[in-house]
Amino acid sequence: EQNLLGNAAGEFNIPGEWNQQTWLQWADTDYAELRAAGFELSVDASLDGWISHADTLDVQMRAHGQDASKEVDEATSPWFDLSLGMEINGQRHNILPWLPELIAAAAARPLDPVTGLPEVPPFLYLPDVTNGGFIRMPTTTLRPWMAR
Repeated sequence: EQNLLGNAAGEFNIPGEWNQQTWLQWADTDYAELRAAGFELSVDASLDGWISHADTLDVQMRAHGQDASKEVDEATSPWFDLSLGMEINGQRHNILPWLPELIAAAAARPLDPVTGLPEVPPFLYLPDVTNGGFIRMPTTTLRPWMAR
């Protein structure tokens, strides 16, 4: 994978056309890998808490228009309601709006020859449109949903 591009002035960056997930991984670990490599870093205070962590995948599927507390004859309902959510900072959030980005990330990765599922990293970082920053989304429980 591509990580950093250096120039003659000793400056390093990740060009915009490269995958930006690497620097988000570094930010999530307080740049431990760069510090261990001898880099001296300063990080703007506005980046504190910039990455939130999503935890538990919660999938709910029921007959269209039915209350979760009522029994439904699923065989007679041709439609269903799907709720795909994750707990982020202790609150459940719908992640269906992020599915296109998750699927695109999976589509860009090679397939595992044994499982046929995309070889995605353990976490993907997606923009947090509500609070700014990024959400660290675990991919292990999402892999079956991300299969091509």
